[in-house]
Amino acid sequence: MASKPGKGLKDIKVVKLNYGLIFFTLLIFSCLTPYEPQEESGLPEEGGIISLAEELFTEGWYDEEGRKVTVFLLNDNAYWSEYGYTLWTLEKGAGEESFTSREVCVSKITGDKIAGYGIVICHAMRIGYGETMLTIMINTEQNYTIGKVIGGNYKSIKPWTYSAHLLKGYGRENKLNVMFDKEDKEYSLIINNHEVEKFKDETDPVCEGGRNGYIAVISPQDKFPQTAIEITFSE
Repeated sequence: MASKPGKGLKDIKVVKLNYGLIFFTLLIFSCLTPYEPQEESGLPEEGGIISLAEELFTEGWYDEEGRKVTVFLLNDNAYWSEYGYTLWTLEKGAGEESFTSREVCVSKITGDKIAGYGIVICHAMRIGYGETMLTIMINTEQNYTIGKVIGGNYKSIKPWTYSAHLLKGYGRENKLNVMFDKEDKEYSLIINNHEVEKFKDETDPVCEGGRNGYIAVISPQDKFPQTAIEITFSE
């Protein structure tokens, strides 16, 4: 079971009682709820801690197109936090190898609309740094983000960015394709057959190979156990 990440993600919903009056005053002037400022950025945030949770990602069957399907399904209060959770897993049985490309179709069925979900690439244990990997996530509001995880700590490479090439809403399948140019040491992110981003991993330790996996964010706005988070990954 994943360990609770504590205050790795900022508190974006619950305001402590001692500051309730200040918050209420600001709310009147801004006309915003505590969560609305996150609409354009999503989760996770810079510095957030993410945790391995293999038991929450179920794989092992194939759809009508012959794609392997992995499902993330959760409504357990043990994983809810006012600071959020970011959970990930690795593909079972896959070994480390140099990265060239990967294509995954992802779809969110239920859960908070701005919380991220997507893929892990180039995961490896790197000497002096621990577990390191790159992440590519989207949300149902047509935003994508690129990040890097070092020793369980999330750092942004590309902040949450709008793309008209993403399909909006629940149950919409979006195809994420990541390619790596070994000569230029550059990654390309292609969404639904449209290239939207080129990026490089330029901070130590550089990630150019390793294992693949999946990632999902539980938001403070998710309502457990009334509503589950359900996400499908097909490749």
